[in-house]
Amino acid sequence: MNIQITCRKIHLNDARKEFIEETLLGLSKYNLDLQSIHVVLKQDHNMIDIEVIINISGHSAFVFHQEDKDIYGGIYSVYQSIEKTLRRYHDKNISKKRKYQKITEVMYLDSVADTVIEEDYDDLEETL
Repeated sequence: MNIQITCRKIHLNDARKEFIEETLLGLSKYNLDLQSIHVVLKQDHNMIDIEVIINISGHSAFVFHQEDKDIYGGIYSVYQSIEKTLRRYHDKNISKKRKYQKITEVMYLDSVADTVIEEDYDDLEETL
């Protein structure tokens, strides 16, 4: 996972950079193929605008915005909304996989049952 941080009209020290990277590394727990994360920080008067763009393979980009006076609080708030969205995306993909798995199991069981019925029918014809 590649994390890029861009700052506009704001100074980013090492402590802030580490906080952002450590916080966003927590997103790896959803086992999604995260290609890249781009964080854009902009200073507007006394507010900090935080924009996070997450690219997942096989899907278009997720974009999140947050404005806050404190950079740490803003990162935490945007992280919560990212986590909520990725959790839903992950659960949706899991349920699709389970649904497909159930359909293939039913199709397999139907084909096995058809084979057994045909064999029983052939045996019945031979005895008559």
